Amino acid sequence: MVLEDYEEIHKSVQSEDAQERRKALEYLNNIFSNLLEKHKQTAWNDLHLLSQDKDNSVRRSAAETIGAVYSHISDKHKQEVWNDLHRLTQDKDNSVRRGAAKALGASHSHIPDKHKQEAWNDLIRLTQDNDNNVCKVAAEALGGAFPYIIDKEQAWEDMIRMTNDMNSEVRERVVKALALASHHMNDNVQAWEELTRINLDKDSSKRQHRADTLGLTFSYISDTEKKWKELHYLTRDKDCSVRRRAANALGLAFPYIPDKKQAWEDLIRMAQDMDKDTCLRATKALGLAFPCITEKEQAWEDFISITQGTEKDVRQSAADALGLAFEHIPDKGRAWEVLHRMIQDIDRNVRKSALNALGLAFLHIPNKEQAWEDLHNMMPDSDNDLRREATDALGLAFPHISDKEKAWEDLHSLIYDKDNIVRSRAANALGLAFPYIPNKEQAWEDLHLLTNDKDDDVRRRATDALGLAFPNIIDKKQAWEDLHRMMRDENSDIRQRVADALGLAFPNITDKKQAWEDLHRMVQDKDSDVRQRVADALGLAFPNIIDKKHAWKDLYQMTQDIDSDVRVFAYHSIGKACIYNATESQYFRVSLVPNKLL
Repeated sequence: MVLEDYEEIHKSVQSEDAQERRKALEYLNNIFSNLLEKHKQTAWNDLHLLSQDKDNSVRRSAAETIGAVYSHISDKHKQEVWNDLHRLTQDKDNSVRRGAAKALGASHSHIPDKHKQEAWNDLIRLTQDNDNNVCKVAAEALGGAFPYIIDKEQAWEDMIRMTNDMNSEVRERVVKALALASHHMNDNVQAWEELTRINLDKDSSKRQHRADTLGLTFSYISDTEKKWKELHYLTRDKDCSVRRRAANALGLAFPYIPDKKQAWEDLIRMAQDMDKDTCLRATKALGLAFPCITEKEQAWEDFISITQGTEKDVRQSAADALGLAFEHIPDKGRAWEVLHRMIQDIDRNVRKSALNALGLAFLHIPNKEQAWEDLHNMMPDSDNDLRREATDALGLAFPHISDKEKAWEDLHSLIYDKDNIVRSRAANALGLAFPYIPNKEQAWEDLHLLTNDKDDDVRRRATDALGLAFPNIIDKKQAWEDLHRMMRDENSDIRQRVADALGLAFPNITDKKQAWEDLHRMVQDKDSDVRQRVADALGLAFPNIIDKKHAWKDLYQMTQDIDSDVRVFAYHSIGKACIYNATESQYFRVSLVPNKLL
């Protein structure tokens, strides 16, 4: 659509068809920042009109669009925009209120200062909404809004009070918001102390919540001794639900726990708990903890005792843990014997986890010939799940397999598997293995075939593989044409992968002009995740982009994006571009870099 001509969008706004009006809002969302000034007044009037639409879905879309374009609305209209958004937070329709809550979180920094506290109060009110989804969205938005609140002490108290909310999903989101907000508190240490304080309430749900909080925040805590004692206490809680959460927390917090010996003993004890779920969580946590334990010989003996249990679910968790811990185990010969036994276990789920561990551990396995034989024997298995795990393991192990001809035959056959998920895993494995495959011509034909697969996930993985394999592909012209074609895929997830692949492949693409035009076009993609990947890709590709001035402008534009992740990646890529150009051009430093970024 030509930006200078706004008439078509304006006509859609006035359509009797609600779908057309929603489509107009989608266009507004995508192009508002690039509209000529003479059209922005009309666009704002249209947005204001649609925020009062009789159709619930149109009002919801209007609320979300306000959040997306607020930063591009002129100051003279920001008061009117706020009035609309505030009204939408009180809409009778649940989905509209949900859209308004989302918009409040996204646009809080652009709301007029005199209304920021009122906007915060709206969010707090929406966390108590009668619709659970509205509550969750509002709670998530608190973290993004907090930095712009003047009275942070009161806002902090508001969120602390909500940690006792009856709705566990709201509590969970508020804890995450508090974690973000704590960095903006003047007394950061006290904020963390308050966030992680334990409440030994008779209500077990609150103790579960405290265990979760300790796991998430332990790395930020100053008084680790005190908090470790609190977490240690929870590992012996009478309620099994609390012990389960404590086991998870131990795995997350282990690198920062001062008394790792006691923490390890707690995990070993919990791995033998009467409650099955506690056992499983503690056993998995052992894999995370093992690299951090000093006395690895004794820790390995402890671990062995867990792997010999008769409970199949515990053996499965032990296999998962073994894959994570393998490279840190001192007696790798014995560790391999344990893993080899698990690969042949009578239970299919244990075998699945053992295959996953085999892929992770292959580089460190002393008897690689036996390991390869075990993996090879799993390829023709009739069980789809086992073939999927074997395919993943083959991709990781391929560089270290001596018989690459045989390994390639296995991978080639998996590419034509009847199971969609096996083919998608094979596409991923092909990307990892490509530099080591002896028959690269056939490998490229297989990869090209996968980019045209009927299954979305197969095409997504094939796109990832193209980015990784591109330097080693002989027919780079066709490979580039595949990327160029998939850039227009209707599936936004595939477009994300195309952006990633372009960033990786750019130095080796012959038609850099077209590749740059594709990246430039994707800067305007309607999907924020795609724009995030494009921002990252621009940083990777920048040294090889011919029109660096235009690329810089695109990056600078993305620092103003409504989505915070896009802004973060754009600034990161600007940093890469500045470093690259620091000694290249005085013109760049003087002419291209806006003063506010110097």
